[in-house]
Amino acid sequence: MAVVFAIATAVCLYLHHRTIIRLEDDALVVVSVRGTKRFAWKDILEVSWVRGSSFVGSGPVLRVKGGPYEEPGPNLPAKVGSVLLFSKRSNREAAEVLAGAAASHGIPFTADLQRLINQGKRRPRLSGEPADSTKADR
Repeated sequence: MAVVFAIATAVCLYLHHRTIIRLEDDALVVVSVRGTKRFAWKDILEVSWVRGSSFVGSGPVLRVKGGPYEEPGPNLPAKVGSVLLFSKRSNREAAEVLAGAAASHGIPFTADLQRLINQGKRRPRLSGEPADSTKADR
C-alpha cells in the first residue's frame, strides 16, 4: 500500500510542478503537461481562487462565456489549473494577484465561488444576468 501511495504522490507532484499560470495582457493562460489553455479576459465573466490540498492543488476558478453546458461556462465555474502552494499566505497572495488582474480588466472577483455554489448560498448565473436575480445571493 505504501508503494501505491508513493507512486500517486510522485505523479501528483509531477503534474502540479509543471503547471504554470500566466496573467497576460489579453488572457489568463494555463500551461500544463496536458497542453496550453488560453482564456481571453474579454470572455471571462467572473473569477475566483480555490485553495486545494497538496494532492489537488490550488488554482483559479473561472466562469466564462460559452454554451450553458460547457465547463467552465456561464453556468458552471470550474478550476482551470492547479499549482502547489503549501501555505495560507502563498494562497492568499496568489488570490490577491488574481483579484487585481481581474479588477484591472473589469471582471468581478468572488472569494470561494465554488464553495458558495456547492452550499446553495449562491447559484450560477447566465451571461448578463443581474447579481440580484436570486434571493440565494447573500
